[in-house]
Amino acid sequence: MKDIVLPQVIVIDRDLTLMNALECIFPSSTNLLCQFHIAKNVKAKCNMQVKNEEDSHKVLDAWNGLVQSLNEHLYEQRLTCFENMYSHYPLSLEYVKSTWLVSHKEKFVTTWIDQVMHLETQ
Repeated sequence: MKDIVLPQVIVIDRDLTLMNALECIFPSSTNLLCQFHIAKNVKAKCNMQVKNEEDSHKVLDAWNGLVQSLNEHLYEQRLTCFENMYSHYPLSLEYVKSTWLVSHKEKFVTTWIDQVMHLETQ
């Protein structure tokens, strides 16, 4: 009988049931979240409150910069900038922080996910 090869990295959207199941079924795998799907969710939430198109683009650019931070120091700087920019939209800021940043940043922000080989890159 051949040895079963388990996936080293699994990339999913933020389906909490699936995330919990993967942790049980593949405990040695690293579970990452899809930046594309997160960006779609953040954009949708942003567009609900930020009605000015120029402001919306600025907020989303700041979000993308935050997600693409190459180290923790840069992440903290960009987070402060993002929070200041988004401070006029407290409901959306709270959503972004509580849904994505507080609990899951290590699963999709570049500085953390680049520590794991995924999609044949590191």
